[in-house]
Amino acid sequence: MFLKEYVLTAGKEKQPVETHSACKGNLRFVPVDIACFSTWLKLNVHDGQQRHTFQVFDVVKQGYWNREGGLWDIYLIFFEEQAIGTFTCSFYPGQPEILNFGGFLIDHNYQGKGFGCMALQKLIQWVPRLYPERKQIVLDVDPRNRVAVRLYRKLGFRYRGWRPPFFRIYERDLA
Repeated sequence: MFLKEYVLTAGKEKQPVETHSACKGNLRFVPVDIACFSTWLKLNVHDGQQRHTFQVFDVVKQGYWNREGGLWDIYLIFFEEQAIGTFTCSFYPGQPEILNFGGFLIDHNYQGKGFGCMALQKLIQWVPRLYPERKQIVLDVDPRNRVAVRLYRKLGFRYRGWRPPFFRIYERDLA
């Protein structure tokens, strides 16, 4: 039952958004619901990357045990008809202009093909349309995940600070 609550934000159910043509196909974000839950659970990264990112089960656990009282929207990233990744958008009281981006992963079968970059570029364009009140995207990253840090910087995210025990926080203004 809790999953449906986190797919909703402020009482509005999210619908799949427009597609983005790239790599000779369409990339789209679809809210996770009961119909695609089993597909979502199958996403995974390489063994050596697990220390850098939440696994899907961890995202469920974090969303369910959200101690700070925020709302979570969980999305699948589809390329054509294949689920290739996931991410979360979360919102917290006292931060009305910030979208917290997390739980981002591209399935190990689709890594190294530009899908992470495509998904983040689309996210930067998509957030102002779906969440118009949000003016900034904030994320935290394991600094040992050099590929992710390089990608975030390439797309305009700047270092903001750190969060114990060792995560680095990056931000990007929208508009």
